Amino acid sequence: MSGRQLGTRAGSARGRQDYDVRFEEHRTAHPELLELLITHARAAKRRGRNRISMRELWETVRGAHPELGGLNDNFHSRYARLVMAAAPDLMGMFHTRRLRSTEEVVVLAKRGRAARAKRGGA
Repeated sequence: MSGRQLGTRAGSARGRQDYDVRFEEHRTAHPELLELLITHARAAKRRGRNRISMRELWETVRGAHPELGGLNDNFHSRYARLVMAAAPDLMGMFHTRRLRSTEEVVVLAKRGRAARAKRGGA
């Protein structure tokens, strides 16, 4: 859904809030996705890849796990940041652009670390 469909500009504070809500809904619907992305990113790194596009990784996970129907392609950038926040050994694995708000980066990093700690991961 674009900002226009929501009756807001995509770059507006309300548009970002709506996007954040949809992202959290997606994460809730697919709780295993973060760990799968981390696992596949680490496998790529072991094979010698220093960088990988989140789109490529996303499609790899989608192909390897067809039971994950309903993955929303609009959240690649958020998941790239979340993977790097949750798994510091993957920091710099994905090229990311600056988010409109540095506050968003801090929130994503906290969510990633909290999710990993909850699962008892590194």
